[in-house]
Amino acid sequence: MDKEKFTQLSHIISRIEEGTTGQIRDNGLEGFSGRKIISSLSALTDFFCRNGSVYLEVGVYRGFTLLSNAHKNTHTQCYGIDNFSLFDENGKNFAIIEEHKKRLGISNAHVIDRDFEEALDSLETYIGKKKVGVFFIDGPHDYRSQLISLLKIVPYLAEECIIIVDDSNYAHVRQANNDFLKTHPDFALLAEAYTPAHI
Repeated sequence: MDKEKFTQLSHIISRIEEGTTGQIRDNGLEGFSGRKIISSLSALTDFFCRNGSVYLEVGVYRGFTLLSNAHKNTHTQCYGIDNFSLFDENGKNFAIIEEHKKRLGISNAHVIDRDFEEALDSLETYIGKKKVGVFFIDGPHDYRSQLISLLKIVPYLAEECIIIVDDSNYAHVRQANNDFLKTHPDFALLAEAYTPAHI
């Protein structure tokens, strides 16, 4: 990444942390993520996916981050991986996502209904030859799952890309991130922010 792009990216991240990236209007979606993460994903997708790369997330729940981002960035194909094995006792989350897509007129959001490891092993089946410009990890947060997500995405990443990891208040998530960075020197930690408490 050249110096000018890095400066632009640093400015985007500073604005997010300051809470000045603009309001995300209430579109009737629900989820666990806060407004800053929604703003972050939207702004970073706009920055990294202008060249035709895609947005990908692990952990969809009821589509709050996926659909908010797709609704804001209509020029980008947005994909979410989830087999709905958690937080879906009544088996309705996929249908809820589809209802919201229809209601909001979203055609650029796609749910990959599979276990994340299986989906990442065959990601080309879903995104073709496109590369991932923004990768958001908000799936299982045990150490192994976190590290596996990072390791399996590497072949699909665009040359200029960003990985955002949610729930890094967990020590084992930070450990997995650190272990990945130590073994992959082409990647670097650009920014980190934590909430005062988690859960």
